[in-house]
Amino acid sequence: MHRDPAVQEALIRRCAEPSIYDAAVHLLSRRFPDAGIAPRPERGADYSEGLAHDPAVFATWKRIYDDQGAQMSLFQLGERLIDLEDAFRRWRFRHLTTVARVIGRSTGTGGSAGLRYLQQTAIDGMEDFLFPELWQVRNAIFEGQ
Repeated sequence: MHRDPAVQEALIRRCAEPSIYDAAVHLLSRRFPDAGIAPRPERGADYSEGLAHDPAVFATWKRIYDDQGAQMSLFQLGERLIDLEDAFRRWRFRHLTTVARVIGRSTGTGGSAGLRYLQQTAIDGMEDFLFPELWQVRNAIFEGQ
């Protein structure tokens, strides 16, 4: 597989920057300073390790979802983030389907297992949420009914 060092470097730099969810969590920490959301370093920090589950972030999203009327813009932000994750999951499935259609079970790019690799990645991805606290809020709401 051909790898362009400039592209790889750009991707590595981008992965070390804050994500859209980092920005959303930062917004929550500013809007709810009493929530105890641990600040993440801003400039110069390495964000590539991602976010670990934060009970304070969950509690804040839960507060927003429990009182949507008072926090409508943040509730809508949460819903748009869920929409974004849904779109990503659909893209992943369409990519899997396209690969199956084009190469079948042949070896994939760079010698990967191709379709089998993508199938496993898709299965594993069903448990890895982009916005975990938002999904946990949904679970809590459903369990509470």
